[in-house]
Amino acid sequence: MNIRILEPIGYCFGVNRAINEVKDIKKKYFNKNIFIFGLLIHNEAIINYMNKLGVTTIDITKINIIKRLHEFTPYDVVIFTAHGHPKFYEDILKENGVTFFSTTCPNVDKNYSLIKQSLDNKSEVIFVGDKNHTESITALSLSSTNIYLYDLKDKLDYSRIKSTNPTIFSQTTLSKYELINIDKDIKEHFPNAKFVDEVCDVARLRQDNILNIKDDFDLLIIIGSHSSSNTNKLYDLAKTKYKNKLILFINSKNELKEYDLKDIKNVVITSGTSTSLLDINKIVDYLKTIK
Repeated sequence: MNIRILEPIGYCFGVNRAINEVKDIKKKYFNKNIFIFGLLIHNEAIINYMNKLGVTTIDITKINIIKRLHEFTPYDVVIFTAHGHPKFYEDILKENGVTFFSTTCPNVDKNYSLIKQSLDNKSEVIFVGDKNHTESITALSLSSTNIYLYDLKDKLDYSRIKSTNPTIFSQTTLSKYELINIDKDIKEHFPNAKFVDEVCDVARLRQDNILNIKDDFDLLIIIGSHSSSNTNKLYDLAKTKYKNKLILFINSKNELKEYDLKDIKNVVITSGTSTSLLDINKIVDYLKTIK
């Protein structure tokens, strides 16, 4: 079996940075209760790893967020995730003397800063994203007015927007190719709209790699969590372009064992930005055993 790996692969800079920050915080505040408020990254293995370190992950999709923030005490340390968080969360913790840290990815943070700048300049802003994703929730929290969500499923009620030239931002983990049709739709309503391209460069490169594979493969394996937005976008792109190819979206070696791959000759492998090289190498090593 011939195995080809598309580079880059594995963790991106932002994910590595977030993981290392948590490790450093744990060392410094070893005598406190440490919580990650939400999923640090979309990778179940990392959540398990953090638990082994003694760092508790709180699934904020299943709780009353404001109530839980008020329950933290000075004996706790709260770590916000790589996807960002509404700033008023910090105000609640400050009131109760709780130590907290942000691990927001620099690319995501840059996007928020540009959105805030546009809002401060009195521009109306349209944010394109998944309404349930932390990036969308955080972006919309930047202002109670003048920012509107173009949800990937529900789209947008354009009648709410008064400006003729709103500024358009998007969730950094989206596919630049799915944004083509969305941007076209927005332009039909606002020909003078200003588009700010902040799709993550690393995610974009992996998307381009998917679309530029030479058509001489039998199997494409995309490795990552099914809860990862950027990994799902890779899978969507691959399924759209390579309709007659076998494409697998898996998170572990055990998932791959469910498939009969004895007749596969040429395999291409890529991953989302929150997938570890350890998990990727386990899959590669397993493929090498198939005869």
